[in-house]
Amino acid sequence: MKNLTVYVSAVVAVCASLLWHPASAQYAPDCKPRDGMIFICGLENAEDLIPLGDTGWIVASSFHGGRSGGDTPALGPLSVINQKTHAVTRLYPRDDAKVDQDKKRFPDCDAPPATISSHGLDVHPTNGGYRLLVVNHGSRESVEIFFIDMTTGAPHATWRGCILVPKDVQGNGVTSLPDGRFVVSGHNVATWSPKDDSWTHYTAGIIKRTNGIIASPDGKWLYIDGSDDYTVNLVATDGRMEDRKVLITSDLAHMDNIRLGTDGHYYVAGTYVKAEDEQACFRMKLCNAPTVIAEIDPVTNAARIVMKLPPSVGVFGAGTTALRLGDEFWIGASKGDRIAIVPVPK
Repeated sequence: MKNLTVYVSAVVAVCASLLWHPASAQYAPDCKPRDGMIFICGLENAEDLIPLGDTGWIVASSFHGGRSGGDTPALGPLSVINQKTHAVTRLYPRDDAKVDQDKKRFPDCDAPPATISSHGLDVHPTNGGYRLLVVNHGSRESVEIFFIDMTTGAPHATWRGCILVPKDVQGNGVTSLPDGRFVVSGHNVATWSPKDDSWTHYTAGIIKRTNGIIASPDGKWLYIDGSDDYTVNLVATDGRMEDRKVLITSDLAHMDNIRLGTDGHYYVAGTYVKAEDEQACFRMKLCNAPTVIAEIDPVTNAARIVMKLPPSVGVFGAGTTALRLGDEFWIGASKGDRIAIVPVPK
């Protein structure tokens, strides 16, 4: 690893247009472009987005509570979005989804979840398709494992099994390591090993309410966001949480999911909202809060804020994922009926 650059964002002096608008809102009646954004509608609470490799399909989660969401769990299905046409299709559950449990590797669950409320996502190519990991808060607290078959040109899901998440973790994000282990973030960070179906916990409380998480391609490093201390951290996968390097700190932006862009850089989405306003904002059907997008260079780990995006009040706000696809950011949000697309700033 080369030298780290700790970036401290100057978000205290946020202009009036970037303040949270506390008024509640219903969903907009149409999907027309507004405020420099175009939208893909027909989704609900698309908290996380992740591409299925270079297939041109994007998976979207649908977060509907559970222990870490604070609400009664409800159906939060998985969807896929065609990158070219912007068409939205249900991925899971649906009638033609298959079940082929790998009982040896994933012995925790005998059947697919009765209800899925999908949260954090992870995708890894495998066996001619993709393995999809989904943090679930529906009928159980778990990581659900799916195989995504692309042989017909469109994604089809097969449920392969699940891993029950420990109560003190309260899953949020998930990432996989090259050796087969999974790492889950939440109120704590823990690693699951397939060798003995066991969990290893990192030191609790060092990063406050861990959120987005992603492993470096070689599996040696973890990028971990802290929602309650407004940070993005670099941690050695087999190191100590106390030895982390803080790459980004902020005074107001709750850092959420982190994704690898098509340009090879990491992008983090966060929400500008004061601590005293956070609960009120996220209890609403639509949170009218601004979004920040930060970029991390994976070679130098230098970080910078690349965009501060005011909400389109009553339409879209409080971004939780910024997925860079070419010259566009696709922005998901844990509240609302759509995702937003904006150009990457020149």
